[in-house]
Amino acid sequence: MSGTIKVIRNEEGNCVHFVGLNAMTHWNGCLSAEIDGDNINIINNASSTNKQSVYEMKGLSWKLFRNADNELFANVKQCAQYITAACNVAGSSEPLFPPRSESL
Repeated sequence: MSGTIKVIRNEEGNCVHFVGLNAMTHWNGCLSAEIDGDNINIINNASSTNKQSVYEMKGLSWKLFRNADNELFANVKQCAQYITAACNVAGSSEPLFPPRSESL
């Protein structure tokens, strides 16, 4: 792992990339961030149950994470909110698939 983890939503690929971690790409809508003191846990919502959370990442300092513009977050809460929004397709203001301009 590099010194930082950049969180980038890929609208066209319907996924989120965690740049700085090896092969860390996940489908949108499958992950959320959880605050654990000064750390961030990334929960795989698709694999978790009501009784058992499945973690993709656990116990990472929020200070490791950066937004898509490579900017540091102000605090752990802002970091968790950004990650959850980036990992949630419903949080996007852009359409997932833009309408086609040509007619069929």
